[in-house]
Amino acid sequence: MTSQSIPKYRKQKERNGNDRAIVVLDGVRVHLGSYDSDESREVYRRVVAEWLAGGRHTVGQAGEFTITELVAEFWIHAQKHYRLPSGQDSHELENYRYILKHVTELYGSTACEKFGPRSLKTIRTRFINLGWCRSNINKCVTRIKHVFKWGVENEIVNASTYHALQCVGGLSRGRTDARENPPRLPVPSDDIESVRKLVSRQVRSLIDLQLYSGARPGELVSLRAVDMDTSKPVWVYRPTSHKTAHYGHDRAIYFGPRSQEILHEFIADRPVDAYLFDPREAVAERHAQAETHRRANQKPNHLKSDRKIGDCYTTESYRRAIQRACVAAKIPSWSPHRLRHNAATNLRAEVGIDVTQTMLGHRLGSKITELYAEKNVEQAIEAARKVG
Repeated sequence: MTSQSIPKYRKQKERNGNDRAIVVLDGVRVHLGSYDSDESREVYRRVVAEWLAGGRHTVGQAGEFTITELVAEFWIHAQKHYRLPSGQDSHELENYRYILKHVTELYGSTACEKFGPRSLKTIRTRFINLGWCRSNINKCVTRIKHVFKWGVENEIVNASTYHALQCVGGLSRGRTDARENPPRLPVPSDDIESVRKLVSRQVRSLIDLQLYSGARPGELVSLRAVDMDTSKPVWVYRPTSHKTAHYGHDRAIYFGPRSQEILHEFIADRPVDAYLFDPREAVAERHAQAETHRRANQKPNHLKSDRKIGDCYTTESYRRAIQRACVAAKIPSWSPHRLRHNAATNLRAEVGIDVTQTMLGHRLGSKITELYAEKNVEQAIEAARKVG
């Protein structure tokens, strides 16, 4: 059977002559009624339609599924749903992968209808014992509830099971053993400079662009010349993949003179549809600068893993490059997302909170601010001209 074929309406012969209609779904015979009757053909159309709507998977009656089966069905949905416009998996998919691993380890063989508030709190206690912070634990519990909500939507889980889980509230600050995350502060200027001296020019440029524009790491690592409007004094970049893209929100990043000076270096030597920050170039430049490296006639070593260097940085590879430099510089480790706090602090001092909000891509918080959104964009462009 090909991936696009539709299971056929079939006849199952009976000894008494009352032949039955069947359809085979996922290797299981589904009985439809008397062969060639109007009722059996109606049931056939309904069963196949439900099978197709379920992603070509059969769905049993609510309450018959175990947690492992629920997770397996949800994962088929998640792999299609949690994807970036580029086709890559979103980070949320990895979040679900890690969380659901713990759920199935503890309750994999448990029937969905037997999974109640106490079960959910047991998993939450495991997260606390693993040392996860309170805010992250609350997000993880919400994701587990969402899996059961999806199960209700697809008639895998009884609605009463999901509603019972909704009674489990979030952990409150100061009233739990879960640790608190320290406040995320700007990176000290000396630590930024220490890292800039040790990283490749690609990573160094990403750091500077974040400081000048306030962009998120994920918005810059996949930057291409074709994605920018360079027709005006302040360049505008509208990434297709960003934090709130799935809500239909627009995102504009403004590059002023200092940012443009950085970008010119990478735009000049590559096609307009190529990624500006290519880690393969960083590796080649590091090898070229090394005093001792592989000879031209030296045999290649066998790779220790299947990992291959891509044609653009990811948020993870960008973060790792910075953290390796932190270790080498013997300073506290910091992540690139904290650079947005540096940019926000500088921008707020220069242009005020409303324009900073627009430049950082935060959603406008009130109807009055919405009325001045157009004015804020103009001020953001002017701020980029001065600051970025």
